[in-house]
Amino acid sequence: MIQNKIKIYLEKNGVKLSWLASETGIAIYALSNIVNGKRKITAEELFKISKALKVSPEIFEPEET
Repeated sequence: MIQNKIKIYLEKNGVKLSWLASETGIAIYALSNIVNGKRKITAEELFKISKALKVSPEIFEPEET
């Protein structure tokens, strides 16, 4: 799940939601709901997060089974 991969990335790299919110313009409560699996992420949000983290959005794609 994309949201879980984002959460793991943030934790592993010490990225705070408050910083990510300020960099992306996404409200902190929305980010919290996304990374905790309470709501789905939009494509626009995924691209904003990826841009702020300077990574490709593909790193958050679910792995094929």
